Amino acid sequence: MSTLRAWLRRLWATVARMPDDMEMKEELDLHLSLVAEDLERRGLSPAEAARQARLQIGSVTQAMDRRRDQRGLPWLEDLVQDVRYGSRALRRTPVVGAVAVVTLTLAIGANTAIFSILNVLMLRSLPVHDPGALVQFSWRYPSDPPQNIFSLANYELYRQHNTVFTDIVGLGRLATDSHSGGAPVTGEVVTANFFQVLGVRARLGRVLDSSDGAPGAAPVALVSTGYWKRRFNGDSRVLGAAIANRAAPSC
Repeated sequence: MSTLRAWLRRLWATVARMPDDMEMKEELDLHLSLVAEDLERRGLSPAEAARQARLQIGSVTQAMDRRRDQRGLPWLEDLVQDVRYGSRALRRTPVVGAVAVVTLTLAIGANTAIFSILNVLMLRSLPVHDPGALVQFSWRYPSDPPQNIFSLANYELYRQHNTVFTDIVGLGRLATDSHSGGAPVTGEVVTANFFQVLGVRARLGRVLDSSDGAPGAAPVALVSTGYWKRRFNGDSRVLGAAIANRAAPSC
């Protein structure tokens, strides 16, 4: 608490420094004159006494700066002075100022976009159990770029003979085009063990289980919380509802 009070006092001293500066200057001037008078009594001329007094005490401006740094926040004063100087410079050259503002805006926007992508891809952990243990399979022919596309038969073969990983999941992109006037929905087709391996639970209802991957099992769809609120207004009655499969009209 004492540290906070000290910071508040220094902040107030920085904001309301003018009266204190005047008092401090008067005090330093008085001290300087007293030292000079004492030197004159010792036989020095007035000019030499004043010079020797300034040498002993130092410059009044320097002394005020040292005192101000001790009782205030010098970095805040420097920031305010820099802002004032920059504002005056921009007012004198409005065209250059406009170009600088536009350049800074574009640069800040680009940096924000880059950081957002970096945050999603590298910094922020995936909302799954033990995301650091996840790996992605890929394959490549010599001189070809890596590929991560596998057939369902290959997936089942790899999973049956897996002796290294806890389990293997598969997923593929799914894009549905709406022919009834609604917005298209983008999703993914995943294997039945997808949510169990990742340790993801359902907010309502259930996630996929092994029975959903059995031959002849009815298709099951899970929607995200955001889509559920956006498309269905968070209505719990959509739980277990059937999805209509409308065929595309012939051309």
